[in-house]
Amino acid sequence: MPDHFDADTVLLQVVGGQSVADEPPGFATFAAPRRAARGREKDVLFLALNLRARNTLAADRYTELLHLAANTFFGSGGSVTSAARQAIFAVNKSLLENNLRTGPPVQGGLLCVILRQAEVYAVQAGPTQLIVGHAETVERFPASAGRPLGVSDSVDTLYFHTRVQTGNYLALTGNANWRDLSGLGGLATLTAAADRLKECALSDFAAMVIRLEPEGSVGAEPMPSPGVAETAVNPLSGWTERLRAVVKPPEPERTSVAEPEPEPVVNAPLNLPPTETVNIAPAAVEAAVGAAVPVSEPPAAGTNWQDLLRRTERWKKDDQPSAQILEEPPAPELRPFQREASPVIDWGQLRAQAENGLRSFGRAVGVTLTEVIRALRKLMARVLPEGTLQRDGMFTVPTTVQIGVAILLPIVIAGMAGLIYIQQGREQDFEEALSQAQTAVAVARTQTDVNQARTAWENALAWAERAESLRPGLPEVATLRLEAQSQVDALNGTARVAFTPLLPAGIAPEANITKLALGGRDVFALDSANNRVWRLTQNQPGVYTLDENFQCASGNLNPIVVGPLVDIQFVAGPPPAPGEGDTDVLLALDNAGALMYCKRDTPPLGSYLANDMGWVQPRALELYANSLYVLDTGQNQIWQYTASGDIFNQPPERYFSDVIYDLRDIVDFSIAGGEVFLLRADGRVAICNRAFGGNGVCNESAPFTDERPGRVSGNRLQDVLAPSAMLYDAPPEPSIFLLNPQNNGLYQLSLKLVFTRQFQAQQTFSQPISAMAIDPNKRFFVGVGNNVYAGNRP
Repeated sequence: MPDHFDADTVLLQVVGGQSVADEPPGFATFAAPRRAARGREKDVLFLALNLRARNTLAADRYTELLHLAANTFFGSGGSVTSAARQAIFAVNKSLLENNLRTGPPVQGGLLCVILRQAEVYAVQAGPTQLIVGHAETVERFPASAGRPLGVSDSVDTLYFHTRVQTGNYLALTGNANWRDLSGLGGLATLTAAADRLKECALSDFAAMVIRLEPEGSVGAEPMPSPGVAETAVNPLSGWTERLRAVVKPPEPERTSVAEPEPEPVVNAPLNLPPTETVNIAPAAVEAAVGAAVPVSEPPAAGTNWQDLLRRTERWKKDDQPSAQILEEPPAPELRPFQREASPVIDWGQLRAQAENGLRSFGRAVGVTLTEVIRALRKLMARVLPEGTLQRDGMFTVPTTVQIGVAILLPIVIAGMAGLIYIQQGREQDFEEALSQAQTAVAVARTQTDVNQARTAWENALAWAERAESLRPGLPEVATLRLEAQSQVDALNGTARVAFTPLLPAGIAPEANITKLALGGRDVFALDSANNRVWRLTQNQPGVYTLDENFQCASGNLNPIVVGPLVDIQFVAGPPPAPGEGDTDVLLALDNAGALMYCKRDTPPLGSYLANDMGWVQPRALELYANSLYVLDTGQNQIWQYTASGDIFNQPPERYFSDVIYDLRDIVDFSIAGGEVFLLRADGRVAICNRAFGGNGVCNESAPFTDERPGRVSGNRLQDVLAPSAMLYDAPPEPSIFLLNPQNNGLYQLSLKLVFTRQFQAQQTFSQPISAMAIDPNKRFFVGVGNNVYAGNRP
C-alpha cells in the first residue's frame, strides 16, 4: 500500500435530482506552500464551507473565508488537529465580527480534512459532513451537527481520524442527506462514485468527491477549486510584481523677473549696513500678500532729512505753552477764640525708630549667646580627653556627625510619634473590635431566622478574631471567639481537625505543593515550582524525613523530554521476589502527554502516551481497575489506557465516542464505582457512566442534596463556589471530597452528592490548602505552601 496519494477531485451539485453545470461555492483543495509552518509540509488540506444567510452570499465571501482558513492552517505549528482548530476559530471570529458590524447574520459550518500520507484527519464545526468510503465499509462523521459558526465566541469542534488506501473515496458536504451508501468504496471510477451519491441523495446537495490514487498517477499536485487561488496560502505573493516605481516629476525651471534697481537715498541720516538684494516678481508678491492689503508708498527720493529735523526742534521750542507762575496764598487769619490745630504724628518715623531699636537688641542678644556658646565649647574641650572632638582648643562636632544628626533626628521624632499613635490607635481599635463582637454575639443569640443567625455569628467571629489579633491571650475575647466559632460550625456542619506539619522546616523555601499521593508509609508531594516530586518517608510513628535521593523531576530522560508536571499517581506493585528491588511505581504526567515512572533508588524512566489525535491540555490522571485514565480538557476527552505489564504503552480508548461534552472548565476528576465524577470550576459536578453501549453518557449538572439549616439544594453547594480538587475515599464510608480553598474546607459528600459534613483545621493556615489525600486509616494529608500537614479525622 503506498504511503502517499494523489487526489482526483470533482465538484458535484444536484438540484431537483439533476446535476447542475455550475460549480458550487465553498469547496477548496490546498497543498502545503513552500514556507508552511513546521509540521505542515506534507499536509494536503480539503475544505468544505457551508454558509447560510437570508440573502444570497457572493462567491467572494466564500473565497475570503477559505483563504483565511488555509492561511491559518498552514501558518500554525503543532499537531494537525490543533492547526485545523485554529483555522475554524479564525473563520468563526470573522463571521462573528461581521455579524456584529453589518447586515443580516451569516451562520455556517466548516469541515477541515487533512490528508497526511495514509492518514486522514478531520476537524469539524457546524452543519458539515464527511463520508469516507473504504473497500468494505463506509464511515460518516459526525453523527449530528453541532452549534453553527458565527453565533458565539465558543466553538464546538469535533474530531475524526481514519486510515485510507488506494481507491478509497472522500465526500465533503455541507447540506447532503444520503441514505445507505454501502459499497461506495468498491466503485471503480470517480464518476461512478458521483452517480452513486446522486442516486442516494434524499434532497438537493453540493459536495466535493475525492478518489485517492497512487502518487503520480493523477499527474498534478492538488490545486484549489475554481475561484480559490493558490495565493490564499501566501497572500503576500505577487506583491513585488504589482509594485511600480514612483517617479518624482521634474521641477519647473524658475524664471527670475528682475526689477529696476532703486535709486539710492540722498542725505540719509543713518549709515545702514549693506543688505542682500532679492528680486521678487510682482505677481508673486500679489499672490502671497493679496490685493486687499494696502501698501504705503515710499517717501520721495529727494527728501532733506537735516532740514526736517531742524524744523521739528524749532516747533518744540516755539509752540509749547508758557508755564504760569503761581503765587503762594496768604495764611488765613485767626479769629478770636479759635484754637490752633493739634500736631500730626508721623507713624512712619516711629516705626523706623522701633525697628532700629529691636535690631540693636537682637544684635546684643546674638553676641551674648555666641559668647556663652563659645565659653561652653571651651569648657567641654577641657573636660574631654585631649584631642577628642577638639579643634583650636574648642569642642567641635565633625561635619559627618552633623549630617548624620540632621538626617536621623527627623526620623527618630517621626518614629516616636508613630509609635505613640500606633499604641493609642491599637488600643482604640481593640476597644471598637471588642465592642462590635459583644454586640454581634448579643444580636445572634436573639435571632430566630437561621440565615440571619448565621450572618450574625459570622460577623461576631470576625470581630472577635480581630480583637484577639490586637491583644492576644485575653480570656474575655477567647470566650467570645469560641462561642461564635462553635455556633458557626454547627450551622455549617463543620468538624475541626488538628493538623501538624510533617517537616518542621518545610520541604524547601521556594516549594509549592499542588498534588499529593500516598503509597504505604510514604507521602509523595508534587512541587510545581521546581517541577519535581518529593518523597517523605516515615521512619517511626509520626516522624517523617525527606528522601534527598529520590529522583523524580522533569527534564531530558533521553529520548523522552518531560515538561512541567501536572499530576501524580501511586501504583502499588506486587511483593518483590528475593533479591528484587522495590516494585512500587510513582507515575508523573506532564502537560504534553509524557509519562514518567519513578522508583526508589532508581533513575526515572519516561515514555509518551499514545494518542493519534495529539495532546492539547492534559490536566489530571486517575487509576481504576488496572487502567489509567487521562483527562485532556483541550480535546474534551478522557483517554483510557490498559496496563501492559508494568507500563501503559497500548493505544488508548476514548471514553466519549458518540457524544462530545464541553470539558474545558473541568478542574479535576475522580472515578468511583465505575462512574466518572467531573468537577467544574464553578462547583458543579457531572456524573458520567457507560451504561449505554459502552459510550460515555453524562449528567452534566448532577443535583446536590444539602440538608443543613438555611441551605438550599441545587446543582452546587451554596458555600463552594470555586473548588480546586476532588478526591474519592474508599469504603467503609465511600465518599467524594471537594477542596474549597476559599475557607480551607474539605467537604464530604456521598456518591449521590448528599452533603455529609465538612472538615476545617483548628489552626489558621497562612496560605490556602492546595492539595489533599486520605490514607486507609482515614487520616487527612493536606499541602499548604511548602509543607505537608497531617491530621486525624474526628
